[in-house]
Amino acid sequence: MAIKDHHHQRPWYEWPEDIRERHTDAIRSLSEQLDQERRQIKYQQFIFSEQWQALKRYANHKGVR
Repeated sequence: MAIKDHHHQRPWYEWPEDIRERHTDAIRSLSEQLDQERRQIKYQQFIFSEQWQALKRYANHKGVR
């Protein structure tokens, strides 16, 4: 998600060649640039998972299928 957002939702084949062809230095640099955004997305996914599991337990407890 972070890398696609960084490239304005363009498909991977329209990204810069060094990223598209996975040149090590370019990937490393981009990874460092996007680290904070990646961490934020990971945290949001964690919170969603926790909330989803709590809702599922509640629904199961109430007999909702």
